[in-house]
Amino acid sequence: MTFTTTYVPPVSASGAERQVATLEPSSIRTLPKEWFGTSSSSLVFDFYGLTVLTTDSGLGTGTNCFMVVPTDEVPDDNADVDSWSGVGILLTGCKAGGFPAAAQTTVDEAFPAELRTVFPPGSALKFVLEGDRVRVFSSAR
Repeated sequence: MTFTTTYVPPVSASGAERQVATLEPSSIRTLPKEWFGTSSSSLVFDFYGLTVLTTDSGLGTGTNCFMVVPTDEVPDDNADVDSWSGVGILLTGCKAGGFPAAAQTTVDEAFPAELRTVFPPGSALKFVLEGDRVRVFSSAR
């Protein structure tokens, strides 16, 4: 009988990131039906000129998905979703197995000015959907 041991050194799950916000759903914003998988049960969150919204399937694989888009690119609830086009940021994340839905990015000049005043270009942001809240982490430049 042969027995071998394999050692896998642990890797830190987070570097210099820190939680900077816990987003609560907004009750004032509505979305067009079926826009990127949104439904009447979709939750909407606001964060410095960005809108985070939950979707049933999103653009990726998995479940319990969300998207992050610039707020000024979110169509109103009566928009024709088939003719919508965006030119800016689009982040997506979906739950996979035991991992929560998450998306991360580096802030650049394409992000809203409102966000760049708090998180300058080069800062990293990570959005994590947990239940009916979104936790936001940053690793400042």
